[in-house]
Amino acid sequence: MNQEEKTEKATPQKLKKAREQGLVVQSREITSTFVLFVGILALFAVKEDIVFNWGGLWAGICRAIAHVHEWENGLWSFAFNKIMAFYVTLVPFLFLVVVVGILASWGQFGPIAAFERVVPDLGKMNPAQALERLFSLNTVFDMLKTALKLCGVFAIAYRDIGVFLQKAPFLMDQGPGTIYLSAGKTCLWMTIHVVVFLSVVGVLDYLYQRYRMSKELMMSKQELKEETREIEGNPLVKSRMRHIMKRITLQRMMMNVSQADVVIRAEVQTLKPGHRMQRAVALKYSYTKNAPEVVGKGSDLMVQKMVQIAEKNKVKIVENNTLAQNLYTQVNVGQEVPGELYQSIAEMAYFKEMNRGEKE
Repeated sequence: MNQEEKTEKATPQKLKKAREQGLVVQSREITSTFVLFVGILALFAVKEDIVFNWGGLWAGICRAIAHVHEWENGLWSFAFNKIMAFYVTLVPFLFLVVVVGILASWGQFGPIAAFERVVPDLGKMNPAQALERLFSLNTVFDMLKTALKLCGVFAIAYRDIGVFLQKAPFLMDQGPGTIYLSAGKTCLWMTIHVVVFLSVVGVLDYLYQRYRMSKELMMSKQELKEETREIEGNPLVKSRMRHIMKRITLQRMMMNVSQADVVIRAEVQTLKPGHRMQRAVALKYSYTKNAPEVVGKGSDLMVQKMVQIAEKNKVKIVENNTLAQNLYTQVNVGQEVPGELYQSIAEMAYFKEMNRGEKE
């Protein structure tokens, strides 16, 4: 398999960077459907005011036309006032449509500030890239989606208007109010059917956009390694830092061994025939603590270093295989000796007194 082939899912770090760049999952169909639905509901809510202002405007203009001599004095001011009243009626409606559009978009990906999306990209003006986008899978999907929307809306309108026209002959004997009410119900149901249809298209489009975004953000194994290296640091640097920290810890432990009261050493038989492993544990007793503290431990070559430091600083060295093995496996450096080993180290006080006498 080609190493550069993108087969790995996008990591949270890459998804975060994509979001900061404005690359989020969004379906414009969902946004437009919400705007359409709320806009039509708002139009139905203020239809009386719109009809009144619009009808009053044209009625006034028609009356003014009958009096030509009044054109210069009152027609233009009258028309201006009616037009302003009409647009004032539309201002809340337009504001509501804008707010709904913003909320519908935020509902899909949340509020973000991606200024890179508004910066002009000269690379998009490349004819080769334009042709590539023109014949891409996304363009084909958008064309099919548009065709589906047109066919669906046309089919819904054809059906609902056909039902209304079938009822039209029975409405001839009714008054204008009844005809207006029937036509309004037909428009309302047609709107509901269109909104439901466009909502289904929007959901399918959102799922496709989510799939497309996941495919575009997929990473190759090399990209995944590079990102891991950026997050966790260069392995060589990390190895060097671990080596330095280990050396510092070793130096500190050896300094503690020089101040210990006793070093308990042991030779342990390993699974390999004829091979024995050396282990050593350094203990220090303090009157401020309840039990002796392990200030250092090691095996094999470390044991030789600990013995050299202990001999140099006149620290008592004791051979006790069982005790040394138990302390080595059960107690970490910096911990106190547990209670079950108290009996085994009861002689530590004796070693401490002897060691103090030798040092004096």
